[in-house]
Amino acid sequence: MRRFFRRVGRGDRDGDGGGDGEGSRPRTSNLPTRVNITNLRLPQPPLHDAASKGQTDTVAQLLNQGAAVDQPNHEGATALHLAIKECHPPTTHLLLTRGANIEPPYGPTSSKPIHLAAFSLNPSLMRILLQHKPNLQSRTNGLTALFLAISAGDETVVRVLLEAGADARARTTSEEGTGESVLHMAVGSFKNALLPLLIRYGADVNVAGTNPEGQTALHIAAQYGNVEAVEELVKAGADIYARFPSGESALEVAAQYGQIGVVEILIQHGMDPLRQIGGGGSAVDLSVIHGKTEMVRWFLDRYAERIDRMSKINMVIGAAGANRITILEMLDKAGFPMLALDRNGVSALFIAVNFKHSDAIVYMLRRGEDPEPHIPTDPNSWVAKDESFKPAIDLLRSAKRQREAQPHAKLFPEWRYRDEEEGSVAFQANLIAKAVSVNATRKVEANQEPAGIFSCTLCHDLDFRRGMARDAEVVYYMREEDMRAAAERCRGCRFLRDCLDEVRKAYGVKVWAMLRDDFLVLRSEVQGGPLLVHFHSGNPFQFRMRQIEIYVNEGNYAPKRQKKVYGVYANILILGSGTTWPVVGTGRDVSLEGWGHECALVAKRFLHECTRNHTQCQFTLGTLPTRVIRVPAAGEPCLYVSKGEKSKYMTLSHSWGGITPLTTTTATLSQRLQEIPYTTLPKTFQDAITITRSLGIEYLWIDSLCIVQDDRDDWARESARMKNVYTNCYAMISANSSANPNGGCFSPPGVRSQSRSFAVPTVGPYFSKVTAFVRLTSLRDTFHAEIVHTIGDNTVGALALVDKSQPRTILNRRGWCFQERVLAPRILHLGLSELAWECPSTVTCECQTITTLHDRESRFKALFADHILRSAQAGRSPQSANRNQADVLLWMHFVEEFTQRQLTYSTDMLHALSGLAEFMNAATGQNEYLCGLWRSNLAEFLLWHVDVPDSHFIANMPLMAPRPFRLTRVGHQMSREARRHAPYYAPSWSWASVIGPVTFQIGRLDRGDGDQVSHVRKDGLLESVVARKSMLGHVDAHCVVDSLNRYGPPKEPASLTIRGETILATWVGKRDVDGDSVDYREGEHILSYGATGSTTSASGGALKADFMLDPLGEEALGIEVGDDLLLLATILDNEAVRRHESGGAVYGVKRATVVGLVLALSTVLPSSSQGGDQAAEQLVYKRVGLFFTDADDWSRSQSTRTVVIV
Repeated sequence: MRRFFRRVGRGDRDGDGGGDGEGSRPRTSNLPTRVNITNLRLPQPPLHDAASKGQTDTVAQLLNQGAAVDQPNHEGATALHLAIKECHPPTTHLLLTRGANIEPPYGPTSSKPIHLAAFSLNPSLMRILLQHKPNLQSRTNGLTALFLAISAGDETVVRVLLEAGADARARTTSEEGTGESVLHMAVGSFKNALLPLLIRYGADVNVAGTNPEGQTALHIAAQYGNVEAVEELVKAGADIYARFPSGESALEVAAQYGQIGVVEILIQHGMDPLRQIGGGGSAVDLSVIHGKTEMVRWFLDRYAERIDRMSKINMVIGAAGANRITILEMLDKAGFPMLALDRNGVSALFIAVNFKHSDAIVYMLRRGEDPEPHIPTDPNSWVAKDESFKPAIDLLRSAKRQREAQPHAKLFPEWRYRDEEEGSVAFQANLIAKAVSVNATRKVEANQEPAGIFSCTLCHDLDFRRGMARDAEVVYYMREEDMRAAAERCRGCRFLRDCLDEVRKAYGVKVWAMLRDDFLVLRSEVQGGPLLVHFHSGNPFQFRMRQIEIYVNEGNYAPKRQKKVYGVYANILILGSGTTWPVVGTGRDVSLEGWGHECALVAKRFLHECTRNHTQCQFTLGTLPTRVIRVPAAGEPCLYVSKGEKSKYMTLSHSWGGITPLTTTTATLSQRLQEIPYTTLPKTFQDAITITRSLGIEYLWIDSLCIVQDDRDDWARESARMKNVYTNCYAMISANSSANPNGGCFSPPGVRSQSRSFAVPTVGPYFSKVTAFVRLTSLRDTFHAEIVHTIGDNTVGALALVDKSQPRTILNRRGWCFQERVLAPRILHLGLSELAWECPSTVTCECQTITTLHDRESRFKALFADHILRSAQAGRSPQSANRNQADVLLWMHFVEEFTQRQLTYSTDMLHALSGLAEFMNAATGQNEYLCGLWRSNLAEFLLWHVDVPDSHFIANMPLMAPRPFRLTRVGHQMSREARRHAPYYAPSWSWASVIGPVTFQIGRLDRGDGDQVSHVRKDGLLESVVARKSMLGHVDAHCVVDSLNRYGPPKEPASLTIRGETILATWVGKRDVDGDSVDYREGEHILSYGATGSTTSASGGALKADFMLDPLGEEALGIEVGDDLLLLATILDNEAVRRHESGGAVYGVKRATVVGLVLALSTVLPSSSQGGDQAAEQLVYKRVGLFFTDADDWSRSQSTRTVVIV
């Protein structure tokens, strides 16, 4: 049987369907692989040439002129062979009706027309042949046409063959009673949809193959983790206890290959993973020996208590004998007897030495095994003489010497266990997957060695999603040079080569040079989605920001059209429609003309799906704002004053960009109510009118026209109503790339034309053809701050004018637009290349046909708890909302994102967040709002700092977990500037007092005694459980705001009066470069306190605190080195991560830390402002930074006092 499959693999000149010819796994690599059929490239006789091109009329003419219908070419192929191979049903029908022989074999594998038709993936072609009664039992390389059709996977072709009498009980060799069955082929090829059909036509689910002996289809499904096949076979009556002669059932096979899903199913049907098989051991033992870590963990979680002591000893010995260090650690932690002997007196160390596994030897020695008994004493023994044992013996002797010298020291302190997969293809693929994952909400999986039968072991027939969930995001990589070399014999590699060559041709050598590198990373985000191709240099964490997208059009999956050709109705295979490669799904060509009929249809489809089917997107008619623009179906728009009615309306989010657009003022209000001539509107407003009208919506809200701009009261009143304006709208139009109102919602001239894709007529699986499309696109950022793809060459034309140092579009850099985006229930994003969609349920775009899991779960709006806030806005009472209470600490993320953005007028800062503040208040119940902070959890809110990095911060960035929504620091200079408002705008303890990017020390306060509620950080990467407690005592707040907008800035200076733990400290200057720090997040400055008595450090000197100076300039802060400052404790962080250096490495260690405010003396506040304080006057402080110090040091030095901060 093995010789037979090698013979199949040697049939290279028989065709272009295959590569290595063997499967990717050891046991079922003996299953039949896809047969290579002749691919003739030499000049053909005229009849053959016309038949291969499907020129039916020419074929008829040549036959009429006397051409011999069955004349073979030099390879032995007739015109019929070539017409079938090139998938031309009308030509095939003509040749058969003109007497072509249906049985002639050709090529080394004796392939007949029926065998070629089985690979055609074309039911019409198969039906035409079957009308002429071919021999369905004829074989090529021992395979019937049914086997080949199963391998190809077209269910209709298989059904047609079965209906015509193909034998579903056939074996892979003609000798009766031997070989593999059709079920073996279907399961091994993951053609699971065919199983019910084959079983219905008589396939035996329990038939055993002969190579290896006893192998059933269930064994194959278990090995490959083909869960769907296992379920189907068991349902059809497969014997789950069928065994190989060596005793393994499907359960042991699944455990050996780490197939947890299969193991679960078989155990549910009554199998016992602890049952010992004939050769000794159990399913659990096999998972240990074969190093299936997750499988072992799964077993231990469920069966550890049922495993007897001797079996545990054998598992430890097995892990040591197979050098499975990770599993040894797992068994050790589970309490297994690591140093015990088995029934034969054998220890784990003895086995590790016997198999010369250095890592296992070191592990067991460290665990306490005595090396002495294993060191040979006789120099003439075979162990002593065998040089291969020398490294193991040297380790034993070294351990003995170390034990004698230092009995309690750790053995081999510099030893590093080698990763079991390190250096392997799978290891590299997993690194790539981790690099692409980048955050905890987006898990990318590597499937470098997919299960089953493949023609090519390099590209795995572009089916690397095999065995993965539909929504799984999967990566796969290969060297480009290997792919190009394999393209001569593998159709999948040839497909990739053709697509990449078209990219080079379409975009030019310059762009290709910028893209290209040694490795190709193939990525599939969802089943049925496009294939994405990146290049990288071998470092998996270095990716190009541009990707190649390969897809087929949506229309390719339309029903095949029928046409009557030469007396037969044939389903004509539209080029590229019948099949495509498994990982090459659909995409959509974007409109090249801006907004038009096609874009309107796409937008209407988005709106319909959202309002009808999205459970998180509750749609109700909203109350119209005070004023809206009426957009009639024809004629001029005008301003309309609403009467409280409910109706659909659109809003426009746009950038003023330093230009005052057309506005409504007290002088022009009456005129606007009459009409707003379309020609007087700036381009962005005109486009918004066009979009609103094309969607059939009557009303549109634009800020500059719907708010009276020179009426202060109207402006304050309407800005306070922003929450309702945006939350009640039907959808928001977002002019992402328009710098000002004159830029328009759509792309500048020439940009859309650069967004085209390029057709690639090329090969599909087997004998099929496919027209794929390729284009360059941008990577969508991790947290969907940007949704719209930039499509095309961004080095030339209009796209080259885009500022590439800015990772975001213009609108996503504007402050006012932030709350608009969060509050709006549905958004139409209009970018340079395409239209995109965003709502609480998903994001998608014009070029995308299938929504990915990442698009549904890792969204900009979802990460702002949009649906929680929206549920509160939907009219629920505070008590009802509190059952689903939004985390008020989410406000920190709002502030972090908002303060990175730009405002034309810095005094708009709190106004531009007032809608979100009201929204948050609705979700969290009544909660006092204090100049941008919330009274609840005030201790955490006070710990903001200006996110302007100093050199120390940049040096330690690897220790910092990236937060969501942060403007990427790659590709542009990080801002080093921040300043206070002038004149006064907000108190120094509020982030709103600063113009510049702000971030927080993220955490959650423990809620009550014994309630250790911890905060899982929403930064998307680091999920650290942090125990933090407030150290603030009683707090009084003085904050007077405008009655028209209580979420705006204070009308007079605001203050906090806090009772808490304090210490007087001295600013001693910058910390030494090599000096230790208390916390890795600190700045470069040091404070000194407690220099006498019991308040000294262990070394006898003053205690130190790290000082994160607010980077506003010493002159602006009014302090200098040597000044005395007051430290106010705010948070006790029991699991703070401290920066620590050792041996050149930088890492973090946990230690309890006090975090708080650094205060400088500001002024004297009269007693009347402090509610009758006993003192006639009181010292008043201002914030100048944060401090971090050791909790034990703090407790020895602190004193309690009342502090006033302004």
